[in-house]
Amino acid sequence: MILALALALALGLAACGGGSKHSTSTPTTPTAAAAPLTPYLLKEGEGGFEVFSTPLPQPTVADWLTVSKSTSIDGQRVKAEGFKAALQQATATSTGGTGLDFVLEVGSAAAARAEETAELKEDVIEQGHVHVTHFTVAGIPRSEGIAAAAGKRGSAANVLFTVGRCLLLVGNGEVGSRYKAHVVSGAQALYRRTIDAGGACTPAGPAQV
Repeated sequence: MILALALALALGLAACGGGSKHSTSTPTTPTAAAAPLTPYLLKEGEGGFEVFSTPLPQPTVADWLTVSKSTSIDGQRVKAEGFKAALQQATATSTGGTGLDFVLEVGSAAAARAEETAELKEDVIEQGHVHVTHFTVAGIPRSEGIAAAAGKRGSAANVLFTVGRCLLLVGNGEVGSRYKAHVVSGAQALYRRTIDAGGACTPAGPAQV
């Protein structure tokens, strides 16, 4: 529902959303509002990912709708969940993958888990006839992964998980066989680094998760 991986468009597998919702639109509101979420994005080298874009902030629901090309119903949902800010960046792998990672901050840990459920449901529906497999990531409670493999056409995978009151996504698409391994290792690295670190997503500490 939020953004589509470039390679995954042909497969119908989206990075947290349908293939029609990819956008690189720039919000018109100040970028400083989303700065506290920067630690919840992948760092260079984590999971084998390279970071090749500056983080794109969405400090308001309107910005989030513009960037994600989501629906007004989606906007109403995240507003009700206590939307605070969102942030994303584009990534790549040494094996030719292109992807993104994303963090969406809402009002509570329960709201973040509810948004994960809603996002996953939409993701699966939007894949159409593409066969999607589900998986979880070891060491990340309540993680949800989806993947689609299409041989020479390329494959893609996404992992959704929560840290406190934030929903995080790691996505990747590539022709090589490591498309899923990258998102798993990236999600694990990101979770380990942020779960006990405190910050915007866990203002009350890790017990909130």
